[in-house]
Formats: sequence, structure tokens, C-alpha cells
Amino acid sequence: MRTENTNQHGVILGRQVCKTTPCRVVKFVLAALLIMAILLTGGLFIFHAFGDIADCHQREHRAIELTGIITQLDEVLTSSAYLAAATGDSKWEGRYRKYAPQLDAAIKEAVSLIDAPSGKYAGYTDLANMKLVAMENKAFEFVRQGNHQAALELLESSEYEEQKFNYASGMYYFAEIVQEHIKEDLFTAQYMAWGITVFVVTIAAITMSAYFSKIQLYKRSIERNRLAAIVDSSDDAIVGSSPEGIITSWNKGSEKIYGYREYEIIGESLSILVPSEQQDDLIYLFEKISQGEHIRHFETVHIGKDNNLIDVSLAISPVNEVDGKISGVSLIARDITKHKESEKTKERLAAILEATPDFVGYADANDRHIMYINKAGRKMCGIGEDEDVTKFRIDDVHPERTNKMFSEEVLPLAIRNGVWMGECALLNVKDRHEIPVLMVLAAHKSAEGQVEIFSTISRSVTEPKKMKELESAGKATG
Repeated sequence: MRTENTNQHGVILGRQVCKTTPCRVVKFVLAALLIMAILLTGGLFIFHAFGDIADCHQREHRAIELTGIITQLDEVLTSSAYLAAATGDSKWEGRYRKYAPQLDAAIKEAVSLIDAPSGKYAGYTDLANMKLVAMENKAFEFVRQGNHQAALELLESSEYEEQKFNYASGMYYFAEIVQEHIKEDLFTAQYMAWGITVFVVTIAAITMSAYFSKIQLYKRSIERNRLAAIVDSSDDAIVGSSPEGIITSWNKGSEKIYGYREYEIIGESLSILVPSEQQDDLIYLFEKISQGEHIRHFETVHIGKDNNLIDVSLAISPVNEVDGKISGVSLIARDITKHKESEKTKERLAAILEATPDFVGYADANDRHIMYINKAGRKMCGIGEDEDVTKFRIDDVHPERTNKMFSEEVLPLAIRNGVWMGECALLNVKDRHEIPVLMVLAAHKSAEGQVEIFSTISRSVTEPKKMKELESAGKATG
């Protein structure tokens, strides 16, 4: 109805103007109609083009995200199966059962998102995964039967390694085709947009500016998500080597800890990771491994690509063939540098506390049992250096008048204000003599506001008081 009215209006206008310039009006109307048709057609093409791009990016972005998820979950399942076979602990099977459905769901979603060529490789990965799951389930069955050796042999078999290779190859080609697919879609969309600019120059400039801005945003977003997807979740370095110590496998955790990329390190000797002064440790460990021993929690120092020293805790195991012959070595290294630094900080703090001439101690706020007294404090209170201080309570190392003062004044004020300062006295538990001190007592509270610990630093004022007494006596006799 609206179109009919417009057409009628156009005819009337044409009749009015055509009386003077019919050709110009006809050309104007035709040009306007043509421009409108071009704009409408171009707008529809642009609308559909950008809609296709957005849909493509959503699907391909999700596919790349799924690639990372599948890789991560596969490593979780593989490590769970291997650890179950190595330790016999049932918790690893529980971990496996928890994440296996997530991996299946991720693979199925990947197959549904990608078109025929990419879907082929996703399906190829799914097939390899099903075979791996079957072998891993068989390994768990061996573990439940107590046959750990059979489980390890199955997980280290050539068939298992072949399926792992097929799985990894499928994921690699899957990711490659996804990237090619994005490039093809972008090229098609760009070609369409440039074609429209031939007919709509003014609109093309605005449209293409917005278009390229969106494309750049999409490219940056895809790149960020692609990098995030391939980041390995494991913080431990898992390294495989030959019996002679030549590196044969290198995971992402290894890259994080040592700095070497896989292509840089494969084929190198493990000695590249060991400082010259620690080489004897490596020889010692491989001697143990050659005898079939398993090394657990061996702490040593390794060196990274940038010559940075790394404190590590090692777990090393031989990889045996069916006949018992050692065919390789599995090494797991955990970076404990921060833990070591924390220990050193604690040791320095403890040394400072032990060296101070003041009484330093703390006690449980609930039952007032003493938890720590430093060397100077033990000497003041007559407690031996090797004597257990936890058998004493706060009341035991203060005279009765001080304990009364504690109950009525000191502790209530410390709890209310967080700290109390003043003069009081300590008590020597052996000869029962009092030591006047200037005390700072602090109340330490939990996040919920409950007092958990009382700590104190107390300085003896015995000598200053004696000096004052001598001075007073000297003035009196003078």
C-alpha cells in the first residue's frame, strides 16, 4: 500500500516537471531509483557479508578455543592414566573419569562446528581418542587387578604411542585448516566489499573503514585467543630422554621453567640443564636409574636458557621394555625456587630473632601455652636451650603480681587496641627471681577478628635500674 502511494506520487511529480524538463526528470528519477537499488543491493550484500564474517569468526574462534581445551584435557587424561599405573592410587582414575566426558564433549562440539574438510580431521582426532580411551581403560583395569607392570607396558606400548601421534597429528591439521578457512572467508568478504565500492564510492569509503576496523579487531581477538588456547596448564616440566640422557620429549611446562622451545632442545643432552658444579648429581641419578631405581623428591639446581639458576625437585623413573630392558628415562621437574627463597627468608628472620638480646616469644591466645621463646628469652627465664617451651604457659614465666596485671589490664588492652606497652616483670623458673622489663605485647587476630596469638618483645631494665640505685647511693654518701 505504501509502495503504491509512492509510485503515484512519483508519476504526478513527473507530469508536473516533465512539462519543462522531461528528460532531466526522467534521468533524475532513473538515477535515484538506480542509486537506491544500488544502495539497497549493496547494503544487503554488506549486511550479509558482515553477518557471514561474524558467524565465521564465532565458529572459528570457538574451534580454536576447543583445540586448546582438547589438548589440555588430553594431557590430563594421559597423565592420570600414567600416574595411576605408576602409583596404583585410585584417585588418578577418579580424576580421569571426571575429565573424560569433558574431552568427549569438546571433540564432538569441534566436529559439529567445522565444515567438511576440517571436520574430517576433528573426526580423525575423535577416532584416535576413542582408541586411546579404550587402552587407558584397560590400563585402569590392570591397576585395579594390582598388575601395575601390565598397565605401564600398555601405556608405553608402540600402539599407544601411535594413537597419541595420530591424535596429535589430527589436532595439528585441524588447527591449520581452521586458520586457512579464516583467511579464505576474509578474502571472499573483502572481494565482495571492494566490488560494491565500484558502484557506491561514497558508501564504500565509510563501509570499508568500518569493515577493516572490525577485521583488525577480529584478527587481534583471534590471535589473543589462539595464544591463550595453546598455553599448557601444567606447571611441571615433563621430560623424556634416552638411557644415555639425550632429550627425546619436551612439554610446555618444560618451556616455561627452562626457556627452551621444543625444537631447540630435542636431541640435546640433559647436561645442558645442569650447572657444571652439579654434573655429579646427574651422573649419580643416572647410575641409580640404570639399576632400575626410582628417584623421588631429589632437590637440586638446574640452569635455564638464560643461565638463570632454578631450584627444582626431581622425580625420575626408568622406562622399561616388556623384557625389562630400560629404553628411556622419565623426568618430572618442579620449580621450587620461590619455596626455597621463602625458606631462606624464614631462616634469616629466625636468625635475627635468635641473635637479639631481648626476650622474643609468642603464645596461643586460647590456652596461653607458649609456642616459641628465643635464645635470650630462654636465658632470662632459666629455660634450657633444648628444653621444650610448649610445656610452659604465660603465667609460668611471670610473677603472680604480673599475672594479675595481665588479666586485669595488659591482655584486655592489647585485645582492644592491638598492642600494649609498659613495664612489668618476667620470672626465672629455676631460681624464681624477677627480671623487670619494658614490654611490647601485641594481639594478632584472624580474618574473623578472633585473637589467635599473643607476641611480645621485652627488654630487661635491670642494669639501668642498678645504675640509678648506685648513683643515688653515691650522692647520699657524698
